[in-house]
Amino acid sequence: MGTRIVKLPDVGEGVAEAEIVEWHVEVGQSVLEDQILAAVMTDKATVEIPSPVAGKVLALGGEVGTTLAVGAELVRLEVAGEGNAEVAAAPREAAPPAPARLTTPPPAPKAPAPTPVEAATPVARGSLGPPRPAGEKPLASPAVRRRAREAGIDLRTLLPYDLDTIVASVKKTGRCVVVHEATLTSGYGAELSAIVQENCFYNLEAPVMRVTGWDTPYPHAQEWDDFPGPARVGRALKAVMEP
Repeated sequence: MGTRIVKLPDVGEGVAEAEIVEWHVEVGQSVLEDQILAAVMTDKATVEIPSPVAGKVLALGGEVGTTLAVGAELVRLEVAGEGNAEVAAAPREAAPPAPARLTTPPPAPKAPAPTPVEAATPVARGSLGPPRPAGEKPLASPAVRRRAREAGIDLRTLLPYDLDTIVASVKKTGRCVVVHEATLTSGYGAELSAIVQENCFYNLEAPVMRVTGWDTPYPHAQEWDDFPGPARVGRALKAVMEP
C-alpha cells in the first residue's frame, strides 16, 4: 500500500487559491475513482474536485472555510501501489555555493534611520469573516468577503441591510458605486442607490453609479462578457472621482 497526495488543481485561469466550502468525504472513508472529494470556491466559480484514484481517506487538507493555494495538499489517500507521497516529500538538491569574492566592496554610507510608523494589522489568509454554522454555504466569493471584512461590513446584514454602515461610508467619501451581477433594470442596486440618495443627498460629491450585468438574456456561453469586470468598474470609479 502507498500514500497518494491529491493536490488542489488549477481550477481556472488566473486563480491562485480557493476556499474549501464543502467536504464530500471524511477521514477513514473509502472512495472510488472520480468520486467527488470536496467543493472549493474561487473568485470566479464553485468547483467540485474528484478523486483521481480509488483509495481510503487518511487526512483532509483543512476545515471548511480554509483557503488553500493551488498545488497545496487537499486530501491524503491510502492507495494500492506505491502512491506519490515519497516524490512529493523528496527534498530539493542543494544549490552549489557561490564563489568567494576576491575583493571587498567599500562600505555603503549609513542611511538615516527610518521614521517609525504604525504597523498595519495583518490579514489572515484563512479567515474571511465570522465562522459559518455547519452546513451553511458562503454568501459571496472569498475576495468579496475579505474586502467586506476589511471594511467592517458583515454581509449577513445586507438583508436587512446595515443602513448606518452604508451612510457612514458615503459620508466619509462623498461617493458611492454599486456593483452587482444582476441586470441594471430592477436590480438590487437600484434599491441601494435610492437609499443612499435619500439618506446622503447633501453629502454626495457625485451621482450614485451602478455597474451591473447587461439588460439582456443571460449568455451562458459568454458569462464573463456579461459580468461587470474590472474595466467597467474602473471607469465608474474614475467617473465619480472627476470634479
